[in-house]
Amino acid sequence: MSSGSETFLLYSFSAGTFLIVIVAILATLVFTNRGLVKGLSARIASLEAIVERFQRRDKDMEAFNPELKISALLSQMFGLMTEAFSLEELRDIAFDSGIEPESIEGRSRNAFARELVTKASRMSVLPALITACRDQRPNVEWPNP
Repeated sequence: MSSGSETFLLYSFSAGTFLIVIVAILATLVFTNRGLVKGLSARIASLEAIVERFQRRDKDMEAFNPELKISALLSQMFGLMTEAFSLEELRDIAFDSGIEPESIEGRSRNAFARELVTKASRMSVLPALITACRDQRPNVEWPNP
């Protein structure tokens, strides 16, 4: 009987020791992960601050150099127009905007749209172009001039 109880005590002690080791490992992981999570949170906050600085810089640059904003607007208009209209429809939009379609050099849809947007900007009729596009395709989200 005593050998059986010794064996049971040995197994109990081993299981208890094993349980203590497991708890210690889990506690270490929890504390390590807390540090890791805190480290990641700090990094995320740092990256958010960097993004905010770049956004402020971009706004400052646009205010200082409005041509950057115009360039982005022209690029956006070109993309939307080439997706939304055929070459013939672009010619109609040019006319509706007060631009003679024959004065635009492009023969393909992309070339015509690029030249139309550029010419509208040079002639200061970009708002009229956006309005004409919006009238023809009201479901497209056109930019505000």
